[in-house]
Amino acid sequence: ASCTAVPIDLGEETEQVYLSLYGTGIRNRTALQEVTASIGGERVEVLYAGPQQGFAGLDQVNVRLPRSLTGRGDVQTVLSVSGRVANTVTIHVR
Repeated sequence: ASCTAVPIDLGEETEQVYLSLYGTGIRNRTALQEVTASIGGERVEVLYAGPQQGFAGLDQVNVRLPRSLTGRGDVQTVLSVSGRVANTVTIHVR
């Protein structure tokens, strides 16, 4: 079976779009700077990395999507926490 990414529309030039990623073990980091993310080979700003409030044991990472990703199509999303790289995720940017 395969999955097809739902396109993310970055909207108008003045809009900001955020992507939330979910996993486990992220809350065990000692500083936010230990969490890095890149999308399409471009480093993106990590705004939050810690517990997700709705489900026990689930962690959340919020990143801001840069305008430079507009029209790139399928891009690889890579998350690293304290030097450990998570599984790569593909997103589609319109």
